This record gives sequence, structure tokens and C-alpha cells, in this order.
Amino acid sequence: MGAPDPIPMIPKTPPPTRGVPITLDKLRHLRYTLASVRHIREAFGEERLSTDLNPEDLGTLLWIGLRDEDPTLTKEQVEDLVDLRYVEACMEAIEEALGARGKRVLGTRTGGSSPLEMKT
Repeated sequence: MGAPDPIPMIPKTPPPTRGVPITLDKLRHLRYTLASVRHIREAFGEERLSTDLNPEDLGTLLWIGLRDEDPTLTKEQVEDLVDLRYVEACMEAIEEALGARGKRVLGTRTGGSSPLEMKT
């Protein structure tokens, strides 16, 4: 009889998620970290986050979420990757990547709706 297999060590801190897949020019992954939330707050300001965002804000939100995977991307490059007919799908991916806790950290409007709802 041999020695029993060792019990695998469970890491104290789980590894970061890969992110939410989104297809733009290629398959990419949106990932929002605590640093990303800080960058979003800096980009939009506290007051701005308590209101609906404009469609023009989509590029900034995507860019911040994609920088973790590809730090060479510019905001302008990201804006050029998004076809207007896919704006809603992009917003859904952003909301999924932020998760419920991320949306609370960013702030919500009165009534509990998400500030990530787009004005039309």
C-alpha cells in the first residue's frame, strides 16, 4: 500500500476571473477590478454616475474593462470596434462583467435602477 494522495491546497485568495467574453474585432474579455471601478469613478465623477449614461460613454466603459486583457488598446480603437447595432449587447456584457456588487459600488439612481441604463 502506497501513501495516500496529498490533499490539494486551496488557495486563500481565488484567482482573478478571466472576464466576460465579448466579440468585437476578435474574442475579448471584459474584466472590472477595484482599480477599474476607481478609473470609472474618475472618468465620470460621482454626480455623473448617479444619472443615466449617454451612448457616447459606452466606449469609455468598454475601454476600462478591456485594458486588463490588452493594455495597448486606446479608447479610440475601442470606439471604432463597436457597431451601433450592437450597443445593447455591449451594455449587457458590461453589466454582466460588473455584477450586482460592482453596480452598487458605482452607485445607483434613486429607485434602485442602474446608472448604466442608456439614454436614448
